[in-house]
Amino acid sequence: METTKRVWSYVLLFMMTVCSLSLVSCSSDDDDDDGGDVAPAAFEAYAAKYQIADAGAAFSSVEFTESGNYIMVSNDLPTTGAKSLSSLAAKKSPAHMMFGNLLRKAATRSESVYSPILYGKYTVDADGTYVLAGYGKVKVVEDGAGNAYSLEFMPSSGASFTYTASKQNRDLDSENTNRLCRTWNTASFQIVAKINGKVLLDVTASTMGELIKKLQKWAESNDEEFDPSDWEYLDIANPEQVVFTKTGTYMVKYSNSELAVSTWRWVNDSETMLQYSWENDFEDSYLNGFASVSYKGSQLVITETDKEEEDGESYEMSMVYYFNEVK
Repeated sequence: METTKRVWSYVLLFMMTVCSLSLVSCSSDDDDDDGGDVAPAAFEAYAAKYQIADAGAAFSSVEFTESGNYIMVSNDLPTTGAKSLSSLAAKKSPAHMMFGNLLRKAATRSESVYSPILYGKYTVDADGTYVLAGYGKVKVVEDGAGNAYSLEFMPSSGASFTYTASKQNRDLDSENTNRLCRTWNTASFQIVAKINGKVLLDVTASTMGELIKKLQKWAESNDEEFDPSDWEYLDIANPEQVVFTKTGTYMVKYSNSELAVSTWRWVNDSETMLQYSWENDFEDSYLNGFASVSYKGSQLVITETDKEEEDGESYEMSMVYYFNEVK
């Protein structure tokens, strides 16, 4: 019982530090598949990100992704939203302890901390004008030197307006980047806990809420201090879709239709490990995390792992996510 209690304590500690996004199952290397040649994303030729320069502009940036999505970030978006705590996130239940960062983000998102961000599908007219589902159109005009751009916004309702913008370089360009930079739907979640290399906890679910419920059941069987009243906060927004782009944008769409925009970069030469940051600060450990990237067939597998040693024993916890590409 003492061993399982220590495992449970480590599960709690790990989930306090893991941030929302990564995905899938721990499998043997024999099951892994590099996927072979990968076709270019459908809208690779039209992908671009524009930073708007005009003071008082409604939007700070507009990005057209490789998979045919647009992301328009409002200037009303707070830059410190990820640090805000709501009354829900302040609850000291095991659900909060386990999913500290994820629950905190879900709670602040429900207060529109990350809003408004406009997100949807786009197509391109014959003249190169972007047609944004649910919004209208955006026409991009480049100056002769290719240094500045004029963006004409033509909403479906209301008057058109024009902003000056600069185009952000798509510096993340490689075979691994080309494969990652797409839109992905989450398929499943898994938590694996080990002590001294032995698996003591292995839980898989199709949603984050289901995962918490399974962990609750595991705690009920293994924690002699289990209190069901501590598990009343189980309605956590599920991360349903993620987007990676070559400009370093990383976006998450949740089941409550809220959005969170982050940044990412590769951190090793083989480009199998990435770092993400919720406020474009890769030095502050509170605001960023690391995740390994691999593939199982056509699925993207993202894994966050934490290892600790205490009293001569090693503890390892992995949060893994599977993604299917949106086509």
